[in-house]
Amino acid sequence: MPKEKSVLIGFLKKNKMKMTSQRDKILDFFLKWEKHLSPDEMYYELKKLYPRIGRATVYRTLKLLTKANIASQVELGDGASRFEHKYNHPHHYHLICSRCGKLIEFVSDKIDALKKNISKKHSFLPNNVRFEIFGLCKKCQKYRN
Repeated sequence: MPKEKSVLIGFLKKNKMKMTSQRDKILDFFLKWEKHLSPDEMYYELKKLYPRIGRATVYRTLKLLTKANIASQVELGDGASRFEHKYNHPHHYHLICSRCGKLIEFVSDKIDALKKNISKKHSFLPNNVRFEIFGLCKKCQKYRN
């Protein structure tokens, strides 16, 4: 059993909820994808595999995965929320092309240290940090002006 499943089951038990077969299917599907999926994208892909799955179930399960710290919700500047793996994945940041939507993930010890120092200086305990840089990828820079 993947650790994420154990984490979700523990979270659900703590909150007096049950692990349903649909939640299990959604979690398995989510863990197989390394892309940043919107709830609708996930719903349409799941619907192909499980025709009886409901859109609301997918949305609610993604919220549960987020509350259980298995997933995190990201905004990529196009108005759609997307979800990515969080549990057992290194904290990372995003470069997002405003023209084509290309997404580049990166890790930065300097940003991590800065976030830690700022929080410590202000006696602040962060529970969520987002850092996205919007601009033009190398390919789209050719099409400027």
